[in-house]
Amino acid sequence: YSGMVLGLSFLTKFPFALVLGALTVAFLFERNGTDGMKFIKSRLQVMLQIGVGFMVVSLPYFILNYILYGNPILPLLEGSAIVSTYTWLYSEGWSYYFRAFFFTNWIYLLVIPFGYYFVSQKMYKDIKVRSLVLGFLIFAVYFEFVPRKEIRYLVLGLPFLVMMVSFVIVNWYDYLKRTAKPVIKPGAFVFLSVIVIFASLPHSVYFERPPSFVIEITELVDTYNITGMVL
Repeated sequence: YSGMVLGLSFLTKFPFALVLGALTVAFLFERNGTDGMKFIKSRLQVMLQIGVGFMVVSLPYFILNYILYGNPILPLLEGSAIVSTYTWLYSEGWSYYFRAFFFTNWIYLLVIPFGYYFVSQKMYKDIKVRSLVLGFLIFAVYFEFVPRKEIRYLVLGLPFLVMMVSFVIVNWYDYLKRTAKPVIKPGAFVFLSVIVIFASLPHSVYFERPPSFVIEITELVDTYNITGMVL
């Protein structure tokens, strides 16, 4: 059923197809003591099952596109052309998502200690955790290289990010409970975590207004002191 769920996700947001790549990498690096050919055969069977489930859900969509437009992947091509075109209305730069998301939603900075646990506790050996991390990274890398940057794009990677941050919070809470003289009481830690989450809410619930050419052009005229005719 994972392939079918992935297919439904793809129909809501096309970049979710990238998760297929993350799952492929996660499965290929799994080691369970199985001999070479048996291992390859078992991994191929799993990926085939996921791929079939994905196509069962998404294939009717491609067929419909072919009937309507003569090209089964035309919406994907059009969507790719839109996000790969940068205009002055949208942000750019490699640091945009760090500035606009992580530095304004502090709780998600806990993904950094999760990275430490991922390596130090060898969590990468667990295929579920490996798939989780690869799922987030594939979106992060993809949108980092997309010229047009909007904070709403990170919604696709947010479920992966939330699970990683939640692991850190629960892990720290359990550690404080086990410690005889903790630096901070477990209840106080929970309260502090809630404060950090709510401190970011005013920014998190802000919805970007649709670009208004009248407002944007007026701001540019004032900024650059334009006195001539604007066409």
